[in-house]
Amino acid sequence: MAKKVLVAAIAATVGIAGAGLFYWKATGLTDQSLLLAKCEEVLLDRLRSPATYNRVTATDVERTVALQNDYLYANDKRRALNQIEKNRRDAELKRLHDQKVDRFQATPHDKLSLYFDYDAANAFGTPLRGTARCEAFVLRGRALRDVSMLDPRVDGYTSFEWALDQIEKLGN
Repeated sequence: MAKKVLVAAIAATVGIAGAGLFYWKATGLTDQSLLLAKCEEVLLDRLRSPATYNRVTATDVERTVALQNDYLYANDKRRALNQIEKNRRDAELKRLHDQKVDRFQATPHDKLSLYFDYDAANAFGTPLRGTARCEAFVLRGRALRDVSMLDPRVDGYTSFEWALDQIEKLGN
């Protein structure tokens, strides 16, 4: 009798674990699917014909230790884009930049990155294939699903940075 109860308990545990794993996979709550969804959202805002977008392939998420140079590079690029009103905002930007660097140094981060290939039409309706690189910083050890606000970089720019870059290009 005790063996039957033990076997039933093991079977129930395995069944519950299997159901949980199935739910996890079915809902797509993985770092890859979450990061890819956010990155595609950013990319769609940039495309001339977003309705023609079709993802072809995507790599797995690569999680590496984010070095201070990674973070500084990303923020220095942002800082360079914000030179539209240089004289008025430079001191404030430097202060904000320094605060962000200090916060980054105080807590270790991971850098998540992946590549994905996609097909989309250009402004003339010609279908083209493109490749995008997506990166995001998260606190070390945290799963991406635990991050409430994520602003990934697609091809080196967040949505905001890309918009500023487009405005700057219009001015030139």
